[in-house]
Amino acid sequence: MRRLAVLLAFGLLLFSYEYLVIKEPVLVDMRSTGLVIYNNTTDSVYFALLETRASAKSFWKPCWTPAVCNYRGILPAKSGRIDYNQIYGWYPGARVNLYWWHLVQSNERPSEYIMDGPHSRTLNTPHIATRAHFQAMLQAGN
Repeated sequence: MRRLAVLLAFGLLLFSYEYLVIKEPVLVDMRSTGLVIYNNTTDSVYFALLETRASAKSFWKPCWTPAVCNYRGILPAKSGRIDYNQIYGWYPGARVNLYWWHLVQSNERPSEYIMDGPHSRTLNTPHIATRAHFQAMLQAGN
């Protein structure tokens, strides 16, 4: 009887594990050649990545419609891979700001969208240089 109770408790724990873990809406996995951004939400996530100093000096703004944002959107429960050399201002070891948001269709004006966000995270990228980074430095004459 005790064995049955332990098995039932273990089964209940496994079944409810997903509900016990607090899920981050957006997860980032640092890889040697770039970032993988996971969208753990039920809506598409749109994002921008900028090196922190470049972010402070730039006049970027989030896109406001899915048609314009499409190239930097991640569908619900999917992931997107971004090479480090695609991040504005990136260099090996750079601190990078990840800005992300959702676009929710307006109830009053169906042709317009309301932005949920932007939310932000600061990431420390690895102190490695990719082949593409070295090639860009050589082409720039550095």
